[in-house]
Amino acid sequence: MRCGCDLVHVSRISGLLNRRPEAIGRVFSDREVADACRGGVEPTSIVAHQRLAARWAAKEATVKALDRPDLGPRDIEVRTRGSGAPELWIEGAATDLAVSMSHDGDLALAFVVAADQLATHHVQEEAAHAAR
Repeated sequence: MRCGCDLVHVSRISGLLNRRPEAIGRVFSDREVADACRGGVEPTSIVAHQRLAARWAAKEATVKALDRPDLGPRDIEVRTRGSGAPELWIEGAATDLAVSMSHDGDLALAFVVAADQLATHHVQEEAAHAAR
């Protein structure tokens, strides 16, 4: 089992999005942005930025849990289930990764847990690639 965690200052994400509004499309999917704005929340509001910062933390935590520095922010997508629970998709495919996100004030946090078979599969792929 592998675990990844990340802590982000919401002000860092807000600063980026305020300075470079086009960055939102380079980091987050349309679905992630829509989810951050659910309930009529404005895209430039602190609430939307908190939700996006939590998603950024989940993306970083995923890279750490899987030891996959090759994954970019658009390769990882945080979707929301009907129940409201987050779920992770990688390169367009649903995963069995467990994810938990939270935010409060200027901090956003995420934990991702990968079962042994997911983490081991990546290590085996890397070893096979290196042997070629």
